[in-house]
Amino acid sequence: MTEHDMEIMAKTIFGEARGEPEEGQIAVACCILNRFKSGRWYAGKTIAETCQKPWQFSCWNKNDPNAKKLAALSFPTYSEYFPIIKKAEENDIVNGATHYYAPTLVECPVWAAGKEPCAKIGGHLFFKGIA
Repeated sequence: MTEHDMEIMAKTIFGEARGEPEEGQIAVACCILNRFKSGRWYAGKTIAETCQKPWQFSCWNKNDPNAKKLAALSFPTYSEYFPIIKKAEENDIVNGATHYYAPTLVECPVWAAGKEPCAKIGGHLFFKGIA
């Protein structure tokens, strides 16, 4: 993983899960790695590209309130998430999930309708087998 991948992944964890306990942050990191490894249309050629692919991780969407926070986030602040990434690389706690959402924050997305989550960690439901 390149330094750029580490930076963008750490910022994505911040944007998507900073309010979660450590396990919830690790779960989001696992999901990012699984999405990258999937090779599906929603994966990029790099981890950074996967995180920043349009409309995939909402914190990077220009209309998301987190986008400005991510732009202002600098080293060493985002490096606090490096140990989270390391733990995600060592153990996939989301059972291969490539997608998630927070049911207390958003309505059930179309892609999750009728599907059973493969994990519930913190405030997120995790899903695999998403086409």
